[in-house]
Amino acid sequence: MYVELLADSNLNPKRFQIIHAPSYLLIETNFQIGDFVESNNIDFIINYAVNLGYQVKITHPETQQYNKYPLPKISDELADLIINYPSDLKLRTNGMVFEQRAYLMSKVYDEVCQNLESKALLREAEYWLINYAREVIAKQCHYLPDILMKLDNPTVRAMAIDTLMLWQPDWNNAISQYRGSRFKAGNNEFEVISYYHNQKKKGREGIMVLCKVTKTMNNHLEFPTFPCNANCTLGTYQVENALNQRLD
Repeated sequence: MYVELLADSNLNPKRFQIIHAPSYLLIETNFQIGDFVESNNIDFIINYAVNLGYQVKITHPETQQYNKYPLPKISDELADLIINYPSDLKLRTNGMVFEQRAYLMSKVYDEVCQNLESKALLREAEYWLINYAREVIAKQCHYLPDILMKLDNPTVRAMAIDTLMLWQPDWNNAISQYRGSRFKAGNNEFEVISYYHNQKKKGREGIMVLCKVTKTMNNHLEFPTFPCNANCTLGTYQVENALNQRLD
């Protein structure tokens, strides 16, 4: 566990925002994720954290802005589950971040199998979802600290996780960052153009990536081949898997 503080400037910062901190430290110091600590009180927080054995990381605006949260290093078993997940069910994961997709797949798998292996995969996926919530979602949602505090309560843990599963990033902004990126999928090479919302589909399933076909191949007979220079839409999970990078 660690404490991360974001300084408001590179030189002589006047206050620090709490980006990440263990629940116990927040309770003891009466702070919450997102709170600002004045510079004259920062030594108290740092010393308190160090005495509890926590590492303290202080970041600055420009480093915090460009450090993207990477895909988690999941187990081979969970990776195999995601790869082999039935394609018709994968549509349900469109518009979800990687950890949400892994959790949904694991949950459905456990509901079917109900064995030690499926329960272990569900626990791992739940761990990564909560870790993502603490690392990323907490920086963007003011209501999240209260939810994260409830994760330690087994009575409301399931409801708290359901709330985390509803969160969405700003897909328009996220996809725009990859404009011009190229990737291969099936029998084509694609170039990301922009975000596209298919109004005919409900909720997250309508969140698509507008792409242009830049090359055609005949590598896989079971996949369709789109004509060169044609525009098409792909799901967020398809593009993320092909790029091997998170879009959010």
